[in-house]
Parts: sequence; structure tokens; C-alpha cells
Amino acid sequence: MDKNINHSKEIMGKEFVDNKTEVPMSHYLEKYKELDPHEVSDRCKVNFNETESAFELTVFNTPLLIAYPEFEIKIQGECAYAKVFDSPYAKMLIIRYLIEKCSAPFTGKFMTYREMPWGEVYDKNFNGRCILRLAFGFGSRIDAFSAACEKLGGRKLTHGDASYELPVFENMIIRLVIYEGDDEFPPTSQFLFSDNMAISFTAEDRAVFGDLLIDSIKILSSK
Repeated sequence: MDKNINHSKEIMGKEFVDNKTEVPMSHYLEKYKELDPHEVSDRCKVNFNETESAFELTVFNTPLLIAYPEFEIKIQGECAYAKVFDSPYAKMLIIRYLIEKCSAPFTGKFMTYREMPWGEVYDKNFNGRCILRLAFGFGSRIDAFSAACEKLGGRKLTHGDASYELPVFENMIIRLVIYEGDDEFPPTSQFLFSDNMAISFTAEDRAVFGDLLIDSIKILSSK
């Protein structure tokens, strides 16, 4: 497999490593401690709770407190898919956003993964990692998919055999569309990202969003 499109999940010892940059999580943890929380609040448009010493974020319709200066994700209230936030990939997604990225306005336009920056380069990987995984996981389980999306705070749409608009990160949205398979054609799916995700997240991070969103739907569909 071409190393440039290898997004496999890797553990080096006990330390998570981002495959795209080869930068270990420890590097991000050190940079996180050096942040000015008020600069982050302004740049990322997130509230910094002085009392809790934590940033307030909403991810997958779940309110989170992100402790500072020692990074830790604290879930506010009950969350049936809490283990998704224990993933090192969820942690990397959030910490990199707070360190490196910024909030961007949503213009109302949605884009495919391929249409976004570096999407053409990583499209084949994203197709196997997210599009096919969703299609074959729920193409014959439309009711379970729909019920899980509604539990995630999704807004039902009219595309395909089932489709939902899901809040994934602050003012960012992913639309999921599923088409059932039949005797002649396999099931298919589509991911559409709000255009501000092209500014606020890298191609790898957008793929991680797809992974974690499917993980959350799988957990909720089994309950």
C-alpha cells in the first residue's frame, strides 16, 4: 500500500502517533500546556470555563469539557457512546483543533470528501474506510441506522433510502445518505461535509470524523 495514503491506526509503545505527520501525542500535549486559553477561545470560538479550567465543546451532539492545562476529555451528562471519546483518534482530533485550527462560518454549502482539500489524494482510502463501511454496515439495516441517527440529534432528510444531517463539531455538520442494495446492486452511501470543515480540519481529520461517527451509530444501533 502507498505510504502516502496509509491512514492505518498505529500504536508505538503506549503512545499514539499521527501517521500523516509522524508526530507523537506527547508533542501535542506539551504544546497544549503552552496555549493561552483566551487566544484559543477567540480563535476557535469556544468558551473557556474559568471555574472548571476547561474548554467547552460539543462533539457528536455531546457537551464536553476539555480540561486545561492537563488535557482530558470530560463528558457532561449521560452518553451511550462515551467510549468513542476514549479513542486516541478522538483525542488527537480535538487537541489538534485547539492547538492549530480555527472556527470558520458555514455558508450553507455541502461538499463531498473528494471536493475538499487533498480529497482527491485520499479519496480511495476514505471510500473504503467510511463510505463502504457505512453502506455495508447499514445498507440492509435502514431502521437501525435511522434510529441511531435520531439518538445522535440528527435531522431527517429525504435523500436516498435514509438520510440524516448530523451535528458533529460545534457549527459543523455531516450529512449521511444510504441507498439499500438489491439483487443487482450492492448498497451504497454518501458523506457530505459542511464547507467549513474544509478550513477547520485536515483531510485525515475529516476521515477520522467519518470513522468515529460510524462507531457512534454502531453503538447506538445495538441498544
